[in-house]
Amino acid sequence: MTRTNQRDLVKVARAKGSAVASSWQAYGRPDGSVAIVHYSTHMVTVNPDNTVTPESLGWGSMTDKCGLRKILTDVSGQGYGEVFASF
Repeated sequence: MTRTNQRDLVKVARAKGSAVASSWQAYGRPDGSVAIVHYSTHMVTVNPDNTVTPESLGWGSMTDKCGLRKILTDVSGQGYGEVFASF
């Protein structure tokens, strides 16, 4: 698994198949989507068109919220609140 920073997590996972940034992991899928996992919780899926599908609220901690904002800012412009608003 390739080490990177949170901001580049999705990009690296798409290019290399998987990536890790501290406690965040990303796994590329054959359809072009990327599963974003925090510790062992699959929190969101970034679809090939960069829309985001919520999977789990996690604990709702600041680590969850700040991490997702860093990961998704360049991808979809969304953060935890926007992604999970209607979850």
